[in-house]
Amino acid sequence: MTQTTDTAEVLKQLGKLTTLVEGIQTDVQDIKLNQARTDERLKALEPV
Repeated sequence: MTQTTDTAEVLKQLGKLTTLVEGIQTDVQDIKLNQARTDERLKALEPV
């Protein structure tokens, strides 16, 4: 392998990792939103 090929492969792998991390960030945001909704629903059920 040449250095150019190695660099291209590294960049390709970094692109894949970036995509995965962005997906995880989206999932975490969704989880936080769902948790906030659940908390609000539970608060609504609590007696005053």
